[in-house]
Amino acid sequence: MAATGWSPQPLVFLLCFSSFTFIGVLGQGEVPSAIVSLSNVTDQLALLSFKYLVTKDPYNVLSNWNSSISFCDWNGVSCSRGLQRVVALNLSGKALEGTLSPYISNLSFLEVLDLSNDSFHGHLPIDFSRLPWLQILSIWRNHFEGLIPQTLSHCRRLQVLSVKENEFYGSIPEFLGSLLELKRINLYGNRLMGTIPVTFANLSKLEQLNIGQNHVYGNIPSELGSLTHITLFSVEMNNLTGTLPDSLFNLSSLQTLSFMTNQLTGHLPKDVGRFLPNLQLLAMSDNNFDGPFPPFSNATSLQTISAGRNKFSGPIPLELGCLTQLRRLYLQYNTLTNVPGNRELSILTSFTNCRLLEEVSLSYNLLNGILPASVGNLTTTLYYPIGRSQEGSIPDSLYQLVRMYIFDIGHNMLIGSISSSINNLTSLQRLDLSSNNLSSTLPPSLFELKDFWELYLQDNSFTGHLPLGLRNFVRMIDMDISANKLSGELPPSLSKLQMLEYLNLSRNTFDSHIPEELDQMLNLDTIDLSQNKLSGEIPKSLEKLQHIQVLDLSFNLLEGEIPSGGKFANLSAESFLGNYALCGAPKFHVPLCLDKTERQSKSNAARVIAACSIGCSALLVIVCTLIGISRNRKRALLKRPDDIERVSAKVDVYSYGILLLEVFTRRKPTDEQFVGDFSLRQWVAEAFPVAISNVIDSHLLNESNTTPTERSAAMNELLVMIMEIGLSCSSVSPNERMDMKEVDKLQPNLGLSLASAI
Repeated sequence: MAATGWSPQPLVFLLCFSSFTFIGVLGQGEVPSAIVSLSNVTDQLALLSFKYLVTKDPYNVLSNWNSSISFCDWNGVSCSRGLQRVVALNLSGKALEGTLSPYISNLSFLEVLDLSNDSFHGHLPIDFSRLPWLQILSIWRNHFEGLIPQTLSHCRRLQVLSVKENEFYGSIPEFLGSLLELKRINLYGNRLMGTIPVTFANLSKLEQLNIGQNHVYGNIPSELGSLTHITLFSVEMNNLTGTLPDSLFNLSSLQTLSFMTNQLTGHLPKDVGRFLPNLQLLAMSDNNFDGPFPPFSNATSLQTISAGRNKFSGPIPLELGCLTQLRRLYLQYNTLTNVPGNRELSILTSFTNCRLLEEVSLSYNLLNGILPASVGNLTTTLYYPIGRSQEGSIPDSLYQLVRMYIFDIGHNMLIGSISSSINNLTSLQRLDLSSNNLSSTLPPSLFELKDFWELYLQDNSFTGHLPLGLRNFVRMIDMDISANKLSGELPPSLSKLQMLEYLNLSRNTFDSHIPEELDQMLNLDTIDLSQNKLSGEIPKSLEKLQHIQVLDLSFNLLEGEIPSGGKFANLSAESFLGNYALCGAPKFHVPLCLDKTERQSKSNAARVIAACSIGCSALLVIVCTLIGISRNRKRALLKRPDDIERVSAKVDVYSYGILLLEVFTRRKPTDEQFVGDFSLRQWVAEAFPVAISNVIDSHLLNESNTTPTERSAAMNELLVMIMEIGLSCSSVSPNERMDMKEVDKLQPNLGLSLASAI
């Protein structure tokens, strides 16, 4: 043996070391069957197989996973001190992509596997029966799919299971109820279905249970009331039915309780807060709960109550004002009422004790009454949408809420004006006063606020002009001041609203030109300037608006050529209705643009038509103007060759006929009711002459409350004469159309008929 140089000492040492290690492991308890080798080579190979299937590593996290250093020093790897075996693999939030290697199952000493917030996909190929030491499995926010592996039932030491925001499907495994060391289960945001396992009641150490946003159905088991250590219970956004078990409201450790967006029904217990002294968040919106809303007495830690979109009824309990930690209260879309016999919203007065209150939503209830002056004491209120039946004026004290960032009181019956003190609300980001009865001018101080994102003042009676300076609204995204009585010119400073996406100034009386500078509002998606008195040409510079989807300039006094470049190519005729001096491409249903002299003549006449009074005397102006147009056109035709004159004259007669029908019916040939062969002309022809009053625009004669039979016979006769001209001039066959000379001869008769009608 000496000759060979072989010594038994290394073997003896190895055996002794093995025995020592084996005894050491036995001292820790039962030896798992998965421990098949004392070599850490297995762990290294398992890690390399993991790296091999990673297809993207944008942060080069795995760049040091090579033989130059020990695998225990690789990024994300932790080893035990003695055996140098992998006990933790933590690569969360590294944006890794790929699939998982099944050889992870060989990391037999693994206690923590954290691959959360990455982009792994595919099934979980891990044999968890070979990972008996696993305590934490966190793989949330990936793209894993398939069933939750049955082999996970062997992980008896598992304390945390977080697989939220993946694509797992199938039923929630019953075996999870046998993993008695579990403290946190988070299955949120998958495609799991079935019922809530009653076996969860066995998990006496469970602190958090979240199975929200799945497809779970059935009832909430009353047995879950035995989970005395639970602090978070969430079953939100599922298809649960039935009533809430009373046992849930006895879990005094609860801090978060959420069952919003289900189909749960029934009343809440009157003493629902009695045994919930630690509850901070209660979310039960979007269900079918009914009955009185509970006062939540003794739930003194409550910070957020979300109970909107249910069927709660009766008065809002004033005891809510005793919840001094309350920050957010959402009770919108119920049928809650004010305290009987009180004209003011007394619940708002009770909130003066809630000094931390930030957000209140009481909209879409039955809260008739006026806003109390006490709202000014809610000095920290930031968000304040009220009900939909408020009366009176906005109390001056409200303008003391200097930290309020949203004030939504639209669709009410408020009167009065906006106070000049509104510039105190320096944090205001959204103001919605739409659909009230507010009037007076818009205070200049409103336009001093610099943090506005959204401004909704539509459907009121505000008067005056927009200020020339709108520079402070640089953060504005949506602005709607439509359906008021504003006038004057559109300020060029609108162009400073570079972030604006939605602008609606329709149904006012703005005049003058459309500012050329609007082409600088490059984020605009929608512009509605319809039903004003804007004149001049449409700026060709608006072709630069590359994001525009909706542009409505209808029913103004615009003239000239409609631009055809940029997004104008995608617009339809509806965008330009009611502007009788416009010309352009045939798809806009306007005349082709003429030379400058002819266009000016026709433009002037059309402006007279659009701008004239709507009274009875307007009929004579309109008809005579149209006849005047025919004379101008006739003189222009005399300068043309005979063959061109004949064709052009017939075309012009047709245009004037259609224009007559449009003016007196306030219909366009492109309106939705005219489909296929059914045209504007056919619609009028079917009513002619007996029922002609049925197609005449009632507003044209200022007789919206007058029936056709109440009009004088002379007026009906006049309307018949006018519409007969329109029908004759717009005949399908050119040979059947009335000659312009004949139209000219009718002027004296029309004048006499009109005189007798009025």
